[in-house]
Amino acid sequence: MGFICCFFRNYALRLCGMNKRTKAYLAKKQLGGEINQRGNDYELTFTCYRIMQFIRDYLTNLHGVIFSSQHPGFVDDLYINVSVPGRGKDIFHQLKTSAKLCWGNGLKSLHDDFNQQKAIQHKTKKPYHMYLVVSEDSVYKVMRKNMPTKLRKCSSVELFPWYGSTNAHCI
Repeated sequence: MGFICCFFRNYALRLCGMNKRTKAYLAKKQLGGEINQRGNDYELTFTCYRIMQFIRDYLTNLHGVIFSSQHPGFVDDLYINVSVPGRGKDIFHQLKTSAKLCWGNGLKSLHDDFNQQKAIQHKTKKPYHMYLVVSEDSVYKVMRKNMPTKLRKCSSVELFPWYGSTNAHCI
C-alpha cells in the first residue's frame, strides 16, 4: 500500500509542477491527518456514514466503489473512486471539526487546497466533486456563504454534526 500512496503522491506533484515549499506543505498535511485523534474519530464516523449511503445507492455495483482515507492529495480526508459504468467519478472530502473556520488565501488555506485539487482533477479529465464537511452549524453557514466563486461548480459544503464519539452517532 505504501508504494501505491507514494506513486500517487509523486504523480500529483508532477501534474501541478509544485515548488519545494508546496511539496513540504503537502507532506506535513498528510502527517497531520494521522496525529489528531478527535479528527480521526470524526473522519471514521463520517466514513462509515458515507459507506452506508453508497451501499444504498450502489448496492448492485459495490465492486466499482473504492474508499480511501488520507488520500495523497490536497482534499485528502476521504476519497471515493466510483468506477461504475456511466457513473464514474472521483469524490473528495475534507473534514473539519473546528468551531471557527475560513477559506483563507495562499498556501495552507482551504481555498488553496481546493484549488490545487481542482487543478489536479482537471488534468485527469475525469468527473469529480469535492466536499468540505464540517461539524458545526455556524461554520457550515459561514463556509457555504463565503465559498470562493471558482469552487462553486465543483465543491459543496456539507454539515455532519459531531456528538463527541462514534457511539453517540449510533444512539
